[in-house]
Amino acid sequence: MASNELTDETPRGVRTIVVINRKGGAGKSTTIKALASAAAARGESVTVIDTDVSRSNYLWMEEATAKGLWADNIKAVPTTSLDQVIETIEKAARYQDQEHLILIDTFGGASPAYADILTIADFAIAPLIPDKDNFAETTETLAWYRRLADKLAAQGDRAAPLMVMLNMIQRQALQSATEQHFIERAFETMNMLSSFLGERAAYKEMTANGLLHKIAEGKSTKALASHVKRALIEATDLLNDIDATRMGLVLPEPQAEELETTHG
Repeated sequence: MASNELTDETPRGVRTIVVINRKGGAGKSTTIKALASAAAARGESVTVIDTDVSRSNYLWMEEATAKGLWADNIKAVPTTSLDQVIETIEKAARYQDQEHLILIDTFGGASPAYADILTIADFAIAPLIPDKDNFAETTETLAWYRRLADKLAAQGDRAAPLMVMLNMIQRQALQSATEQHFIERAFETMNMLSSFLGERAAYKEMTANGLLHKIAEGKSTKALASHVKRALIEATDLLNDIDATRMGLVLPEPQAEELETTHG
């Protein structure tokens, strides 16, 4: 095994990941929930900072707790206060020996607060659903991000690095020509993570009920749990992809089915 490869034993520490996209409905909250499920399932502390006025992640926690599909090592904090966001991150940063994932879910559109959030985050991801409208909006998000990053750099500051990940895609055999076209264009024109989220039914169940590993544990048979477990593997691969990229390490072989497209 290469010394620069990310492994299960690699310390991840405290890190803050912000999920952004100027388009509503791009799957930001789904991505947050999937990453939170992956980190919580392997025993990390997880804090989800919900800055969207809908408080969807906070309500998800309340409903999942009532159903017994939550875990003690994860909490959701609803706030529209930048000061509280910063305070939550700084509090966690005092304990660098812990494995603690902080996720920030943002609202659609653009806001001056994004500049502050991107300066305190360690990494940013933009979910992309491969269709015409989402591709156009994600392209606009990336252009907006570049302008913001240049402005921050001119002020002697820096924005968290931003990469795009594919969201809610189907297996290659089920992909339409339109999906394949925009997947290929994304890898040609955008800074892409190789991991993706594709188990649509499982993520819908996650959003409705709770954490992926808790849902899987509650299934009566292995067959019923299989699609939820596949979703958890996808989410874990995505989190590993983010951590490896952030830390400059080699990504291990993904556990989920590879995305077979002409991007290689």
